[in-house]
Amino acid sequence: MSNVQHILNKENLRIENKIIAEMKGEVDLENYISIIDENDVYVVNENHRGSRKVKYTTNNYEKAVIFGIVSYKKLNDKIIDREKARGLRKAVNENDIKFVNQCFDEFTNIFNEDSFQINKICMIKEDEKANVIFNDKKIVENASLSRAVVVAFNYCKNYQQIIEFCNKYKEVLKRLSIDENDIVNTYMF
Repeated sequence: MSNVQHILNKENLRIENKIIAEMKGEVDLENYISIIDENDVYVVNENHRGSRKVKYTTNNYEKAVIFGIVSYKKLNDKIIDREKARGLRKAVNENDIKFVNQCFDEFTNIFNEDSFQINKICMIKEDEKANVIFNDKKIVENASLSRAVVVAFNYCKNYQQIIEFCNKYKEVLKRLSIDENDIVNTYMF
């Protein structure tokens, strides 16, 4: 069994008619990930109601499948905690710093507040507004403090999720010469 087939199986996924789908689920033709061979260049597309966004291109099919799996996970992972987001928004508005800090306790290795650090979700406050940044990507700019806190929290959850995926399949990614930063950027953006 190939490396990518092993990952497909572990993630309970399959490829059918160039589309990544759950092993026993039906394909959602409104939102799906496809891998198309265009003259020996494999293109991973995120498809939404007829529009297509290229997520990754490569001349290596196994790499394309890995990036297809990552794109599929992003499209289908349900990790946003709406109740926690409402609680965070309320806590910021009521200046309940203790609750906000407790929510971010699990992210100490991937979150930084008030200064920029590479490979961390950074929230930089300016007066009553804030920016949320990850490496060279501005996630939100000049947002209200409550919005910035919720966005930072949700991106931390996403970042944590994809780091776990990278750690789980570290050897396969290394064998295929896949840079984890490319995986992270594909998942998060």
